[in-house]
Amino acid sequence: MTNQQKAKEAYEAYLQKAKSDNRIIGIILAGGRGKGAFSENSDYDVVLVTTDEGLESVKKDYPKTEYIDSLPHAISEFREHAKTGTHTQYDKYTFSHNKAIVDKTGEIQKLFEENFSLVLLIILRGHIFASKSFSFSCNDNSYGLSVFRR
Repeated sequence: MTNQQKAKEAYEAYLQKAKSDNRIIGIILAGGRGKGAFSENSDYDVVLVTTDEGLESVKKDYPKTEYIDSLPHAISEFREHAKTGTHTQYDKYTFSHNKAIVDKTGEIQKLFEENFSLVLLIILRGHIFASKSFSFSCNDNSYGLSVFRR
């Protein structure tokens, strides 16, 4: 069995366990694998959004392993995570191109849309173009610009 196969098997077992855990309300695949830019030796960066009460026990029950970097966050902290003006605003990009794998309450995806979306403004020849989805193309004789988001 290759390292990549072992990592995938470990991730699938981890995911199955986390999905059935009542302390976990959201699961996000972050990092390179979450964005689709990874190598065969990449680990799985998994954000576990927990109930406030469950955070400490989830940290103990889901430790970092050779193949999985477990990143638990309590829901109250995750609501504020990466907001502009906070000490974690640097992390906005980490979540801006991801979706929740599991969202038991519906709140996780809503937080993605509210807190982690990036707006692209482009000024070209005096015209302002805005794209929240980053699916955008503008071409004329002098300029060509394409910005794509997965």
